[in-house]
Amino acid sequence: GFVENGKNVRTLSADAYKKMEYMVNAVKHHPAFFGWDLYDEPRGAEMTAELKRQYEFLRKIDPDHPVLGGDNTAGGCIDKQGHCDIHLPR
Repeated sequence: GFVENGKNVRTLSADAYKKMEYMVNAVKHHPAFFGWDLYDEPRGAEMTAELKRQYEFLRKIDPDHPVLGGDNTAGGCIDKQGHCDIHLPR
């Protein structure tokens, strides 16, 4: 899951998305910035559904940088098609 305000949660709140937007806007124009590393081997339908929402949110507020996702299996990468721009087998 995710940690928000010191508690484990399964989905992020609207406040968490506002904080994410603030952080994205703080760094997205830096010339050395490449992209967003969103996940590493997530499991579970609820977790991956939330990551899909986060991916779409990142693409909306920063369409100029790729979103990266990692998994240790080819099947894991295929299952998460549409959850990132670049898959990194890890």
